[in-house]
Amino acid sequence: MIEIKYNYIFGKKFLSLVFATIFLMSFGIISGDMNAFAISYSIDKTKSGLVASDPLDNETKTKQQVLSDTKYWTYYGTAVSEKNTAYDIYKDAQGMHIGEPGPNPAVYGDGSYSGYYAVSPDTRAVLVHAVLTATSQPVLKNDFQNQLEIMTTSGQVNYLDCAAITNSDGTYWTLVHGYGDNVEASTFDTLWVDTSPNQPLTRDCTVITNGDNYLKLYMDNVLVYSSNTLSLNMPAPFDYYLQTMNSYYNQMRYGVFKDYYATTDENIQVTNNPSNAATVTLADSSGNSLASSSIASGVATLDVGKYHFPIAGTINVYDSSGGIIASSPASIYGGDTFSVDSSSGGGATVPQAPTSLSANAISSSQINLSWNAPSDNGGSAITGYEIQRSQDGGTTWSTISQNTGSTSTVYSDTGLNSSTAYTYQVFAINAVGTSSASNSASATTSAQMSAPQPPTGLVASAVSSTKINLNWNAPGNDGGSAIIGYEIERSTLGGSWSVLVPNTNSQSATYSDTGLLPLMAYTYRVSAINSVGTSSPSNTASATTHLIGPIPIPGGLVTSLGILAPGHF
Repeated sequence: MIEIKYNYIFGKKFLSLVFATIFLMSFGIISGDMNAFAISYSIDKTKSGLVASDPLDNETKTKQQVLSDTKYWTYYGTAVSEKNTAYDIYKDAQGMHIGEPGPNPAVYGDGSYSGYYAVSPDTRAVLVHAVLTATSQPVLKNDFQNQLEIMTTSGQVNYLDCAAITNSDGTYWTLVHGYGDNVEASTFDTLWVDTSPNQPLTRDCTVITNGDNYLKLYMDNVLVYSSNTLSLNMPAPFDYYLQTMNSYYNQMRYGVFKDYYATTDENIQVTNNPSNAATVTLADSSGNSLASSSIASGVATLDVGKYHFPIAGTINVYDSSGGIIASSPASIYGGDTFSVDSSSGGGATVPQAPTSLSANAISSSQINLSWNAPSDNGGSAITGYEIQRSQDGGTTWSTISQNTGSTSTVYSDTGLNSSTAYTYQVFAINAVGTSSASNSASATTSAQMSAPQPPTGLVASAVSSTKINLNWNAPGNDGGSAIIGYEIERSTLGGSWSVLVPNTNSQSATYSDTGLLPLMAYTYRVSAINSVGTSSPSNTASATTHLIGPIPIPGGLVTSLGILAPGHF
């Protein structure tokens, strides 16, 4: 009896377990694996693609206040270096206003331009975005332009412009590739233009390029141009310009810029997907699919470049039957990387420490930090980072950010002292608590910026009767700010100096002076220019152009110097 009763009870237990399993499977709680019900997943951002962001309409600043704040933007233009026009720049709730009255045609010729711009630091971002507003004032002659410009830093003039151009016919929008030598652009390829009537004065512009073969332009989140077969010859890093140009000399006209950001990519990646995952989608707040991708080798890549960043959406991971494996809301920028992490239902812990912290001094008052997110978030999403700083090599620490409140893995420490060493460490934060410290990283701010030292080693060489070539060495000290061009002066017959070129707008240390007179001595000097000012002049160098070849005529020889009798040349 005992043995029979035992078998009966065992049979009931077994059948109960079978029926319970069937019940759970019918409601999708168990899928294939008897242990699946015990596995849960989180989706965590492990890398931020945001390189820079500036709304531009979040503060009110006068011209002087804007120009004095060079934490990110620096400011310059032909309005300063060549045309001496009364440019204007300020910020308010509409954005950054950049104004140009145009150069005087009586001095510089009808149709000549003056311009002014805000320019970013060198960047390897591939996506840049801004909202541009064209001038609302009539332009009855020539044109007024405001541009989002991508310029290579290779030393050659080579750029892409997403621009609004306003003339007597109204405003039209265009994408132009301009390129030339190290002084100016000579070729302009119009890649796209919208000349439809009654175009809006304000448009949303997103340019994506690798500087080589690949280029996309989204206008108002609509793809209007795309190619992967170009030969742009624009090697990274790039500088991004917010720029206006005016060739109608009449009155001050303004272009307005706002909502600037730059990211490392147009795509996001969702990595570490489980083996039964088939598809990843990004949905908006209404559940509409914004982007979708199949999974290959555990990775899904979603193209989100046409959307405005950040995207407030939800990342969903599905199996092949359409069942949701993991789901998480996220604030998304192009270039972000997310990881699908699993746990067996155990309690969450504090995250592991961030890794690969690096510090890079970019000026006399700013150091940029970057690091990698923890490889293990402790089973709870990272919500921010604590950042500490030391001025004694790591003996004592002070907290400069208790919690960044962001998953971004970059940080800019500003308002620092010049020529000072700073050391940093970073901690990751989740809902449970704060990690241990990352590795430490140190950087020393540069000396206080000043005008550069003068160029050296200037040499002048006559190569013909009308041309002299100049060569020189860059300053040994750029004053803590990159050289942006050179001023070249010339003197003849021991006279006073005249400005030949106010600003070459190039780091090239060569120049060819052409259109000269034969058998004439010319003397030169060169000054270096940075964002602070202009150096004192270099050494002087002189050269004499060649004598033009004689031309036989009856009774004598004629040259550019006049008629010479036979035997007197």
